[in-house]
Amino acid sequence: MAFTQANTWMGLQYPADWKFDGVVGALPNEAHWEFESLVRKIASAHTAPKSVVETFKEHFGATAGSSSLDWAWSDLGPAMAGRLPNAVDYVDCFWSACEELRADGAKVPSARTLNALLHRFAVPLVIEPPALRVTSADARVVDGPASTPPPSDFVRGRLLGQGAFGSVYHATRATSVASFEYALKLLDPSPFVANRDKAAARFRRESAALQRLQHRAIISYIETGMMVGDQPYILMPYVEGRTLRETSMVGDRARLLFTFSEILGGLDYLHTQQVLHRDLKPSNIIVRQSDQQPLILDFGCAYLLDEHGEQTLTTAYIGSAAYVPPEVFATPTLRHAKQDVYACGVMLYEAAAGHRPDPADYRSLQHVDITLGPFDAVVLDALAPAARRIPTARAFWERLQALH
Repeated sequence: MAFTQANTWMGLQYPADWKFDGVVGALPNEAHWEFESLVRKIASAHTAPKSVVETFKEHFGATAGSSSLDWAWSDLGPAMAGRLPNAVDYVDCFWSACEELRADGAKVPSARTLNALLHRFAVPLVIEPPALRVTSADARVVDGPASTPPPSDFVRGRLLGQGAFGSVYHATRATSVASFEYALKLLDPSPFVANRDKAAARFRRESAALQRLQHRAIISYIETGMMVGDQPYILMPYVEGRTLRETSMVGDRARLLFTFSEILGGLDYLHTQQVLHRDLKPSNIIVRQSDQQPLILDFGCAYLLDEHGEQTLTTAYIGSAAYVPPEVFATPTLRHAKQDVYACGVMLYEAAAGHRPDPADYRSLQHVDITLGPFDAVVLDALAPAARRIPTARAFWERLQALH
């Protein structure tokens, strides 16, 4: 990664494009006034105040000398204000001026003092000499292993899985107390290309809504945000367990009933909250090792990235082909809860038999285990054409309860 340095006086190090791209936007005027006040404090404590102001002028790009201290102050104001559109550039100029003065024996504010000022005005930057870093609710990812990553960074570990919406990694984030484990999903930014600003705003709005969802059969969202470079991410708890595909339930009637009752209960809750999953498949269900509780994963991806108005961010169907009902293939933008019901029917049969059903040549579950025969009617109704399909996850759940 390329880095830039403001000048020979210990300028801060950061990716070169930050100096030009305004990666965190403008510095607030209120923060600017505080920085100006700091310059005045530095100058007032110095034996040659004009030299202090001239140093700051030079680092902010006003190289011509001023005839008096008053004129120096008049020239410094516009120079500093000219850097306001790019907070990174502004902070870098201020820090390098302080470093030159520090080398000459002047008393200047520490990185801690400046970081407190930046934090007070919600400027997502932190000075960690010799580096300048972005720090905010929207995090960065660094590739592990790393010795001492900043607390705001995730250290990316092994790949846990890949899907249509991106990749999931094991990640850690250290604090002064301990290191914590997460599952970090980095979403493919391609759906944002058509209308990036609108999609990003919608992602933020609906991320907040999804974080409020709470159900024992649904993985929780700890945090969502946009990284530097506009790549969206979702942070979830790291769960020790196996996917539904990796969990053997063939012929185990009691476990099938418990697992799918829980899945359908979570799905019914999502639907009552106006959230459709639309990508249900065994790899998106994890069975927690500690208590065998199934957890629905990735329930928010389709909801977050798909437009619900007349325009869509994708024109293709969302979901994995084997778990998508025929009507969605015919009309890719179709959205209804019965799509999730169909996927649950496929998963239930697959978990019971060890392979997916063939709707055109259905083989009874009695051939797997005689006790599973009563499941056939439920599965067939879940796989039926949309007009005759079990209408809701709640109705599907009630059919399973009747088999207990």
